[in-house]
Amino acid sequence: MKPTALLAAVALSLTTALPAMAACSEYPRPGVDWSGCDMSIFLAEKSSNYLVRADLSGADLTGTFLTGLDLTGAVLTGADLTDADLTKADLTDADLTDAVLTRTDLTGADLHDVDLTRAVLTDANMTDVKMRRANMTDADLTGANLTSASLSEAILIKTNLHGANLSGSNLHQLDLTSADLSDANLFGATWINGIVCELGSIGTCNW
Repeated sequence: MKPTALLAAVALSLTTALPAMAACSEYPRPGVDWSGCDMSIFLAEKSSNYLVRADLSGADLTGTFLTGLDLTGAVLTGADLTDADLTKADLTDADLTDAVLTRTDLTGADLHDVDLTRAVLTDANMTDVKMRRANMTDADLTGANLTSASLSEAILIKTNLHGANLSGSNLHQLDLTSADLSDANLFGATWINGIVCELGSIGTCNW
């Protein structure tokens, strides 16, 4: 490749990369586009509470890395977190009403008192999540992995849990009014009455 052509190619790559990097460094705001950004890097020099109670309503967070970040009380209503990584993130008391979390990795995340009303969590990885008193009314958790999740006292009214894996989870004192548990794996789960579900508990808890 001629030197002039090489320089042109480098210049083109820089002009396309810079806007993406600039978007990742944008301040948190409603509708912000952090898609594909590794926010653990871009927020490395920020205060640990930088995203606490942040308003990220309607934000594009598809494929965004938010691993281990503190999003306590954050507003994420209508945000798109498809394929995002929220492993061990703190979302205590966050508002995720109408948010999309399809295939989102929430392994070990803290979701105590979170509002997931009408949220979409199909095929989400929610292994070991802590969701005491979470509100998942009308949420769609079809195919979600909730292995060893702590869901005590959560509200799952009309929640779709079709094909979800709830093995080993804590469902004590849950409100499952009109919830869809068809084909859900409940083996080893602690049922709403404190009884542990036996092997073969698919769609219903056997003891």
